[in-house]
Amino acid sequence: MDIKTSLIVVGLVLATLLLLAIMAAGLVAGFDDWRSERARRRTGGGGSSLSGESAESGSSGGDGGGGGGE
Repeated sequence: MDIKTSLIVVGLVLATLLLLAIMAAGLVAGFDDWRSERARRRTGGGGSSLSGESAESGSSGGDGGGGGGE
């Protein structure tokens, strides 16, 4: 391989690693939000004291979360 091809390969590998790191950070942040929302519901916070959007976006089945537009 010449130098140009090597630089292209290294650039692609670094870009892929950067995308994986961003996706992993997003998963960790989403899991933390889900866990805190679940703990808030378990302790009786209800979710309606905050914004209804966050309660609805975090719930998968709509089991008592905000009741925003219904």
